[in-house]
Amino acid sequence: MIEQKTVCHLSFNHNPFDDRIYYKELLTLKAAGFNVLHIAVDDQHKDFITQEGVRIITVPRIKKFRNVHLNRLYQFITKSGTVNYIFKIASSVKADVYHFHDLQINAIAKRLKALPHQPKIIYDAHEHYHLLLKEQTPKNSLTKPLYLFYINEIRKWELRQSKVCDHIITTDYYTCNYFKENLPNVPVTTVFNYSYFIPIQNKVNTRKFDFIYTGSLSKGRGISELIEATAELVKKFPNVLLLLIGSFENENFEKEVKDEIIQLNLNKNVELHSPVPFHQIEDYYSQSSIGIGLFHNTPKYSTFIPIKLFEYMAFGLPVVFADHGPSSDIIKKENCGICVNPMNISDIVQAMQNLLENKPLYNQYSQNALKAVEEKYTWEKEKHKLIAIYQNLLE
Repeated sequence: MIEQKTVCHLSFNHNPFDDRIYYKELLTLKAAGFNVLHIAVDDQHKDFITQEGVRIITVPRIKKFRNVHLNRLYQFITKSGTVNYIFKIASSVKADVYHFHDLQINAIAKRLKALPHQPKIIYDAHEHYHLLLKEQTPKNSLTKPLYLFYINEIRKWELRQSKVCDHIITTDYYTCNYFKENLPNVPVTTVFNYSYFIPIQNKVNTRKFDFIYTGSLSKGRGISELIEATAELVKKFPNVLLLLIGSFENENFEKEVKDEIIQLNLNKNVELHSPVPFHQIEDYYSQSSIGIGLFHNTPKYSTFIPIKLFEYMAFGLPVVFADHGPSSDIIKKENCGICVNPMNISDIVQAMQNLLENKPLYNQYSQNALKAVEEKYTWEKEKHKLIAIYQNLLE
């Protein structure tokens, strides 16, 4: 065990108590004997110690433009933005390892590496960011080429900045292979974002909600199709209840979904809930019967593995998921749910109906899900990769 080494995590888009950063990585490193802190962006500046002994420093987000992409670009080309504020605090703590999350923090990677006390630098790439940006490509023929040029420049910039890192961590094999191919001299390890929750066999729960979806509420995540499918399902199951937990991608889509719920007379069948703290989400999983993930087959959503899949499984929830990408492969391998065409409403409805009606099938999928997480897909098993990375860097 390595004693008295200080680890400083840095994030831009994740809250101070993000499930992966705080509950998995920071608490794991704390238990392994490291001094740990997290510098994150929040509404105001704070500096405090959590009950688990983790120091949290938050800095306010500096916004110069209303447009999200202009603000992102501002962080890259200026030293007066939020990222520079983060650097000033980070450099003052003189950490042995700076472990940063989010594309924006790449702007200070070289400056962190050049600090006099010669720290180690880890880039935790949660997502394949240029694919994420492509999800927002405008359809306008005039602005589309400019936006695609911008994405390519961001992609090249990310690789240039990441060259100085001592290690890159990814959450899926696609992103791992991308960095290995483009940065062959930088070690890359996939540390999967498996479930923090440990399955409890034969746990008795009150299942209030028939279906649950947690995460960002956006078109690309199949929320519109899920609403339409629920409207069809209500014709046979008038009391069916769907719970959606998350923030809408924008105000226009929020209005569109809420209007559709009213037009389809689903006020009593769809419950919208704002995001909840990570330590409370298990209460909602325990009250739900079936997990949903209808991600569209786009470059990003066909390559990533959403944490919600493993959390659904940890609570014994059979799933209805899109029939593409790594998630689909896992579901088929573990036989814990039904994969559907996320654009085919009748396909979605049939899967939902099967799980409501066929109790033997439901129970089989539920038990398979619990067993798979218990044996393979828990952070308790995955965390040893993280500890090994740190030990190798600091030996």
